[in-house]
Amino acid sequence: MNQEPIITVSQDIYDDNGVLLISKGREFILTNEKRKILSKCGKLDAILGLKDENDILNIETQNEASSFSKVRSKTLSIIEQKLYEIKHRNKSISFDVLNKATDIINYFVFNCKDKEWSRFILILHSYVDWLYAHSINTAIICYIIGSELGYNLTQLSNLCIAALLHDIGKTLLPKDVLIKRERLTDIEYAIIKNHSQMGSSLLQGCGLQPIVSQIVLQHHERIDGSGYPNGLQKDEILEESSILIAAEYLDTETTFRPYKNARPVDDVLYEMKLKDSVFPRYIVDILDS
Repeated sequence: MNQEPIITVSQDIYDDNGVLLISKGREFILTNEKRKILSKCGKLDAILGLKDENDILNIETQNEASSFSKVRSKTLSIIEQKLYEIKHRNKSISFDVLNKATDIINYFVFNCKDKEWSRFILILHSYVDWLYAHSINTAIICYIIGSELGYNLTQLSNLCIAALLHDIGKTLLPKDVLIKRERLTDIEYAIIKNHSQMGSSLLQGCGLQPIVSQIVLQHHERIDGSGYPNGLQKDEILEESSILIAAEYLDTETTFRPYKNARPVDDVLYEMKLKDSVFPRYIVDILDS
């Protein structure tokens, strides 16, 4: 009987969408199932043919470059579209603020590939079509609000990273629930509500400031205590989380989803102003300036 080989790789192995297949330093048995997965992704021959550590490093570098090239193209397109929308509606927002928002998003997406948390950018990009665009849009809106509130660079950085990764927990949920066109069942909605806690847990220990995972944890809380996961109220909710709550809701409601059409921005902002027990009025006023 042939013994299945034991393989150890010296670098992370990703598929063409940037999803992690095998962690660096992990020892694993090359079963028939793993052979099929690696073969389908074009990685089997490379792993079996490794001669030294430089081989796997080159494979990883080429694959990473390909993945980030796809991310770059999509990111620039999303930013361009969102800035166009903002410029034509919010005349009071300066070009300087919009340019700085672009710069900080570009920096986190393109210049932080050595950070442990950067892999989540690739995962978001490859999981569900609208999820990555929503993350970028929300981060841009958050930057604008934070800037108007006088946040310093550290505060803006933490806020934007949290906004970029606020839905990373959804990548751990069944995809068929996320893209379902029909109304969610109570069980499915309960599953969806786990994503803020799951995302917050993922971001802990990734080299980020602790406040980032806290912002993500609270991004579905509401001032009146009707939110989740902890039913926080008023000052129990971080201001950064309140910014993310408003920005996330605005983008969700004004963009297409498989289960709903996009609503006009003016209608959504009017609704948010009426719901001052849910969204802080001073934050909504910035969005409607």
